[in-house]
Amino acid sequence: MKRNICLLTLAALAACAFAVSAQTNPPAAQAEISVQAVPATNPPTPGPSPVASPQAGAVIPLIVMDDVPLTDAIKNLARQANLNYMLDPKITFGQAGPDGKPTAQPSVSIHWENITAEQALSALLNNYTLQLVEDPKSRIARITAKDPAALEPLTTKIYQLAWATPSNLVVAVQSALADKRSRVLPDYRSSQLIVVATDRELTAVDELVLRLDSRTKQVLIEARLLETIINPKTSKGIDWSGTLGALARRTPLGSCDLEKALDTAAKSFAGDSKSAHTVVYIGDGSSRAAPLTTEQLDRVVNDLVAQRAPIIAFGVGPQIQEQMLGTLAARTGGMVVPELVNVDAGAYGVRLARAVHGSVFWPKA
Repeated sequence: MKRNICLLTLAALAACAFAVSAQTNPPAAQAEISVQAVPATNPPTPGPSPVASPQAGAVIPLIVMDDVPLTDAIKNLARQANLNYMLDPKITFGQAGPDGKPTAQPSVSIHWENITAEQALSALLNNYTLQLVEDPKSRIARITAKDPAALEPLTTKIYQLAWATPSNLVVAVQSALADKRSRVLPDYRSSQLIVVATDRELTAVDELVLRLDSRTKQVLIEARLLETIINPKTSKGIDWSGTLGALARRTPLGSCDLEKALDTAAKSFAGDSKSAHTVVYIGDGSSRAAPLTTEQLDRVVNDLVAQRAPIIAFGVGPQIQEQMLGTLAARTGGMVVPELVNVDAGAYGVRLARAVHGSVFWPKA
């Protein structure tokens, strides 16, 4: 009986040794990522030299895999992407089945150029209906099977605008989103767009924002200051200096010096105390040639009152100074003839004539 037990113990130890030996042997197929090789000038040293993994997000010139098991391909790409992951227990590729034998899994054969390890891993998982679900707390991703009925997950991306304003791009970006769950949130303070959409929609939004967020075309205007010298010896032709000087001294057309006009009217009545005097003013009441101050207005009005000359004012023009016309008429005993609708020039003449011949009571102190 003891002999049988010893034999069984030796058999168990031999089986363990075989198992350890099998585990230490390298797998038959490994994922191969090509690296630019340089011929060695020194004899090789014994033992494999470690090769540093590319930095996460870096573009890998060439990724080649020939008949590599799917789990090994995932493991290799995850290592290149510096990604911590675990397989969902429901994925039975490479695991022991009920009969104790490893479950058959697909073989991967790819030849990709100039992509990152993250892009390669995402494409590989999509090809075999798998997805990568990241846990923000533990930072360990889980690879699981996709649910055919599940909606495509949403991703949040922030776009920093350089030239356009968020209000100008919200409508355009929203029109590029087909999923009802997707939305665009503008941030006017920081000039950013917050887009929550699927990966496919974000690809279209990337191109749209790149096109619309462009610098507005501007017109460059160049100004130069040139200094000129007039030489009288070379001047020829007509001498316009006198004419231009006279024009410069002349009151511009459409302007009026109200103080000078009323002074002239008041002086024309001087020395004639027996006749009735009336000033008829037709205009807009402005004094563009020489603005009328309060002191000037008081002096002119007092001169007209001293001559017993009321002002009958009829306002015409696009901008009638009604306050000025009313002040002149009220302080001199006159009146303002208002402009009426659908009244011809003859009717206005009659009204002005009646106003001129009207009686004015001049009280005496």
